[in-house]
Amino acid sequence: SGSYYISIIDIDGLKNSDPVRYTINAIPDQSPKVRITEPAMNITIGSDMKIPLQIEVDDDHGITSLKLNYEIEGKKEKTTIALGNYDGRQSSITLKHIWDLTPIQLFPDDVVAYYIEATDNDNVSGPNIGRSQIYTARFPSLYEIYKEAELEQQKQESAMEDALNKQDDAKKAIDDIIKELKSKDQMDWSAKKELEKAVDLQKKIEEEVKSIAQQIEETTKKMEENPLISTELLNKV
Repeated sequence: SGSYYISIIDIDGLKNSDPVRYTINAIPDQSPKVRITEPAMNITIGSDMKIPLQIEVDDDHGITSLKLNYEIEGKKEKTTIALGNYDGRQSSITLKHIWDLTPIQLFPDDVVAYYIEATDNDNVSGPNIGRSQIYTARFPSLYEIYKEAELEQQKQESAMEDALNKQDDAKKAIDDIIKELKSKDQMDWSAKKELEKAVDLQKKIEEEVKSIAQQIEETTKKMEENPLISTELLNKV
């Protein structure tokens, strides 16, 4: 910080006796402001073992690098993942990053604490480093994993039972119409429409049953392929 003034001398050698003084205040370079805007909360890790991150960074001069730092709670080792290097000209950055946790080889109930770190381009007194809020991602317990799968399976089995009941009702309706038609000499317009309606309903229910059966098959396959309950993990527990 300091001050300055401008002195003026005319051709006769006279100068301004009381020049205006101007003040210069040096503003300290600020550290980057870093925010994790997605998921922006503590979460439980899903079966895909991925966390979609959205990161927003602002700095008064410019940003040179972004890093993801994390550690498993209870362990002292911290790991850093480079997210990007910049030329220092950008004062604002929004970055989307899919963080794959598969290589970390987590155990049930492990908690990963993580934050984002940004560096600015202050080459005089810096560089300055800004850090985001710390969030956690928890690896679910085996009980939670199986419970979620069990609830999904029960939901699908209930849907299948309802569909099969509707299928039985539709078949009974068709049988009743056919029985009624046999007692008549010919099919009138109303009976024909009722039969067409019942047949269409039965076809829709059959498609619904096929769809639910496919969902059950996919759920079973996902359980078998779920990295959260892999054979290697179960052997370690």
